[in-house]
Amino acid sequence: MFITRTLLFERRYKIDPSLTSKVLPKYPFALTFRYTEWQANYFAYHFAVPTFMLEKLNIQTAQDIVNHFDVDYDFALRRLEMYRNNHLYYKSEQIAEKGNDGYC
Repeated sequence: MFITRTLLFERRYKIDPSLTSKVLPKYPFALTFRYTEWQANYFAYHFAVPTFMLEKLNIQTAQDIVNHFDVDYDFALRRLEMYRNNHLYYKSEQIAEKGNDGYC
C-alpha cells in the first residue's frame, strides 16, 4: 500500500523517483501512514496474545507463547518484550507511588 501511495504521489507532483526517499518523509501522509501501521501492528500483537492471558497463564518465555497461542517465534518474542516493558514500567510507577511520602 505504501508503494502505491508513493507512486501516486510521484505522478501527481512529478517527483524524481531517485529523490523519493528523501522527499516523502517531509509530507504528512507518510507520517500518518507509519503511525497507522504502528497502530495496526500494536493491535495485532494484543489481539493474538492478550495481556490478561499472559498474566493468567503466567507465561515466562517466548516458546511458551508459541506453544499456547500458535504464533511465530519472532512474533512471540516481540510480544513478550512488549509485555515485559509495560509490566516493568507499571511496577516502577507503583514503587514510586509507595515511596513518595510527599517529601522531596
